[in-house]
Amino acid sequence: MKRTLICCLACLTLLLMLGCERPDSPAKPVDDTQETSTSQSSISEEESKYASETYVDKGVSSGIVSVKEFGAAGDGKADDTEAIQKAVSSGETIYFPAGNYVLSQPIVITGKHFWSLYAQDAWFVYDGDDYAFKINEAENCHIEIGEILAPNGGGIEFYSEDAQHWNQYVSLTFGYISCATDCIYVRVEGDGWCNENQVHGGRFAGGVNGVRIQKLGGDNPNGWKFYDCGIEGVNNGFHLDAGDGSISNVSVVNARYGESFDTILRTKGDVHDCLWVGTYAVTPDMVLCSENTTRFEVIAPIGWTGHRGCIVDGELMAERTEYERAE
Repeated sequence: MKRTLICCLACLTLLLMLGCERPDSPAKPVDDTQETSTSQSSISEEESKYASETYVDKGVSSGIVSVKEFGAAGDGKADDTEAIQKAVSSGETIYFPAGNYVLSQPIVITGKHFWSLYAQDAWFVYDGDDYAFKINEAENCHIEIGEILAPNGGGIEFYSEDAQHWNQYVSLTFGYISCATDCIYVRVEGDGWCNENQVHGGRFAGGVNGVRIQKLGGDNPNGWKFYDCGIEGVNNGFHLDAGDGSISNVSVVNARYGESFDTILRTKGDVHDCLWVGTYAVTPDMVLCSENTTRFEVIAPIGWTGHRGCIVDGELMAERTEYERAE
């Protein structure tokens, strides 16, 4: 029995020695000719050129800088226009500490690519008759603005007047805008274009229009998306003016309205293939649309009996739905 146990232990030791490599044994050579299961695609020359132009030539900001480093006071007394414009023009990502910033001239945001502005805790008071912020040639930008008070002018203008200066893939967040004209104005003329941008609200607390999109020339504005905007003090919530062209693919999601207003939606000219989604009821007296407004889906309660609807030839149409108790 003892001899058998010794033999078994010897065999086990031999097997372990054969199955393990010695610590000083050379590493196994790697066969570079074998293909791996995962292939990596190389960046094309065109993609490389685009990345170089975007991140180098257009000067992407390297850090976040307080606007007060450029001399802004934010005390509600000093005119901060020059300091803020200098900060914005620097190319750096700009942060506004909480405060009241006085503007005597519009702040022009232009030539920005992959750029951010954080002013969600700032209150801007603008006494001019233009727009407090004017945005031109912005692409892949993130802009947060707390509150704007413009008793003689407007809030924020996106504009494009030629094909070399456009606005695209901009994300704007605002908290409160009260003004004399338009809280947010989108203007396209000449050979300009201004598409595929999104706005997150925010209250339209005062003015003629919460949003006005106007085509005066150039490409047809399309692809705008508005989320959670409150129609709470303007005459018209959304005014889409296509002029001699058209406006399409505008989406309004979860708009709120409960204060005084004339319309939540007003259109002029050819407005088509748009979408309104919400939980607040929509009634015919809330919309004033041109006869050329069509295929405008309304996914919301229509009056008190409609389930959803669509604006066809300027008329709000309701889909009647009979419900059955769920089993």
